Amino acid sequence: MKAMWSACLASILVGAVASTGWAQESKSAALAKQLAAALDAAKISTLAVRDRGSPTAYVGVFYLSGSQLLVVGGNYSAPELLDARISRREFRDAYIDLNSASEPTSRLLI
Repeated sequence: MKAMWSACLASILVGAVASTGWAQESKSAALAKQLAAALDAAKISTLAVRDRGSPTAYVGVFYLSGSQLLVVGGNYSAPELLDARISRREFRDAYIDLNSASEPTSRLLI
């Protein structure tokens, strides 16, 4: 299950970065809908996972059901702290940490 979340969140980030123009068809829209449906089904509004591509990179999501899906990704300088939050299922706190304390040059908010 964790691998699915990680892959889905990472795909959304990659798809959003790959889009260079407003007129292009979204490459991540279907994945975003799939993630929103999975979050609705699980009855959760936040999620955070480590990005498989780097030992210090993470992806977090904040979802307002039927309204907004906010995704943040970036490197975090104290991965053991974020790992602890994730293992305790403190996804909201992990999302907030990523959004505010991740390395600014690596942060991407969608």
